[in-house]
Amino acid sequence: QADPLIMGSWLSTGAGGDKGPARGDVTERQTNSVKPGGDDKCQADGQTHAKRAKKQASNPRNVGEIRSEPLTDLDVFITEYLSPQLDGFSGVLKQRYSDFHVTEIDGEGNVVSLPPLLKRHSDAQAHSEPLPVDETYQATVREFVSETELEELMALNNGVLRKPFAVVAAPEDRYKRTEQHEALRAMFPQLSSYTLAPGKSAANASKGSDELEDTSTFRLKVVRGGNVDKRGGSNKYVHFTLAKENRQTMFVVGQLAKKLGLKPRDISFAGTKDKRGITLQRLAVARRTPETIARASRSLFGTAVGNFSMQAEPLRMGDNQGNRFDIVLRSCTATQALVDKAMTSLKEKGFLNYFGMQRFGTGLVGTHDVGHALYARQWARAVELILAGRKNQGNMEQVYEAVVERNYSKALALVTYKFKEEMTLLKVLAKGGSPTEALQALPKAQRMMYLHAYQSKLFNAALSFRIQKFGFTPVAGDLVYDTSAPAAVSRSARNKTVRTISADELDQFTLQDVLLPVYGTDSKLPGNRVADFLKEMLESDGLDPDSMPENILECFMNGDYRCISILPTDVTWKMVPYTDYTIPLLKNPLEIVKEASDEEQGADTSAASAPTTPAAVPASTADSTEQIALVVGFNLPSSCYATMALREVLKSPTDPQYQASLNQT
Repeated sequence: QADPLIMGSWLSTGAGGDKGPARGDVTERQTNSVKPGGDDKCQADGQTHAKRAKKQASNPRNVGEIRSEPLTDLDVFITEYLSPQLDGFSGVLKQRYSDFHVTEIDGEGNVVSLPPLLKRHSDAQAHSEPLPVDETYQATVREFVSETELEELMALNNGVLRKPFAVVAAPEDRYKRTEQHEALRAMFPQLSSYTLAPGKSAANASKGSDELEDTSTFRLKVVRGGNVDKRGGSNKYVHFTLAKENRQTMFVVGQLAKKLGLKPRDISFAGTKDKRGITLQRLAVARRTPETIARASRSLFGTAVGNFSMQAEPLRMGDNQGNRFDIVLRSCTATQALVDKAMTSLKEKGFLNYFGMQRFGTGLVGTHDVGHALYARQWARAVELILAGRKNQGNMEQVYEAVVERNYSKALALVTYKFKEEMTLLKVLAKGGSPTEALQALPKAQRMMYLHAYQSKLFNAALSFRIQKFGFTPVAGDLVYDTSAPAAVSRSARNKTVRTISADELDQFTLQDVLLPVYGTDSKLPGNRVADFLKEMLESDGLDPDSMPENILECFMNGDYRCISILPTDVTWKMVPYTDYTIPLLKNPLEIVKEASDEEQGADTSAASAPTTPAAVPASTADSTEQIALVVGFNLPSSCYATMALREVLKSPTDPQYQASLNQT
């Protein structure tokens, strides 16, 4: 007989049955155990949260519904706590973006740093070493350039030429010009050369911006940084630290790529970072020098670069070990004793490793609903959901009305550049393209994001079911990593080698060892009731768990595995009084860089590389009521959400509208 929790109201489409506890009942039980420091408003919010869960359980919504309000935690099955017996309290997260710092932990386990550096072009040149020259090719180069031109090339190569490029004469014969290009690149590995046809100025060439007079002869334009940097021998990739504030990773990468004359895909990184915050991470670029990168970044607002090194390989997604988080929770309602108890529990027991609300979007349609439509190959429905998802923002209500009327040209004329995904779809539809063609016009990473979101919803649901059904200790049939995998196997391969555990070896594992699948075509399922639950979830969504599509619009969803609980490391906390919320309580690494640049002198690099603390931040002198902020810090592995760790501490919802309500009080 099927488990009542599987067949009951857990399923998002209501697959029948009212046996067993509904998810609203569970949430109410947990919420009632939370007494947020005597904060009546928080208790009322918790009761409303539970009532909403009950309503959804008795009258479940259809998958892919266009909502009247954004998602909540319950919509994506974030319901359980690892320490439900502890009291929660109130604290405002991200009241200012400067209250949220994320610092990447690289593949070697080091917290990345951004030593203070001078960012001006002249300073970058002054502090750079002359680039090597292969003298064995000098005789060949002299066959094509004059002595004056060779001196100019040497100056360009060494970073002392005032212009960003040099122009040399070139033969009319195409094959001779090819020999000239090859000779220049052999002698000057740091330089790239481009042919200027007769009548073409340097300003119209692929690099540079200075004007030159048009001529009737062929010439070569030569610039720094176009080829592989040979200073490191086989180390042809420049790795460097990027600091940014209140900017999306992909936006900054796109802007930097444009400045470097590259495409965004030419800049690699181990993972994206939050927009609303101050973040540090490593990036990698080939065919450009550190000097070129520093010069290109100087005009990017809210960013800084530094700490360059030469490496043999680019960065790949997941190459980092995790992130360091330093976070300010303002208007904290808790006593020191309550905070100590909650933070000690986080340090010693950890938290449940849900995919956070960021994974599912903030619009009226969840990204997981779009992913479900893609899995079901309902292309038109997927397009409709994307176009409706942000109709509560800007003028998108009018855009969506035009979409409903199938007047795609009108919709395209109304949509603004801010809504890039919608604009991409409408451009195809306005030309008579099909929904499939419109979806394929989206970047592959965007399509993957929707599909991953649906996988994440399944994981969250399975995690909540696993905790409800079996509690906080390993049970027979749970999945764990197979530690017997050969050491020679890559880390990514080992992370896909799993096995189930038996009843007689339960004492060898803890809850932090237990895995659940991020469901895909190659996923191994647990050997207990969780497997049945996952299959029921898929069937209720109209999908066949035994015949999941392997290729969805060129996206291969093989699946992965994820720990169900995480134990943070290097956990710190401190309560800090303040009277002016506009004064930062964490050191800003970009301000350290700016101060070093303004003063034209060095600074203590430990201030930028160490985890941020409130110790050296001046207190406010504003004449207002004193409040308390809780400043916390911890390290998490890759793909783990700091908001889920904070949820375990606060025992409160994490959806944006709840946080916004705290900001208004």
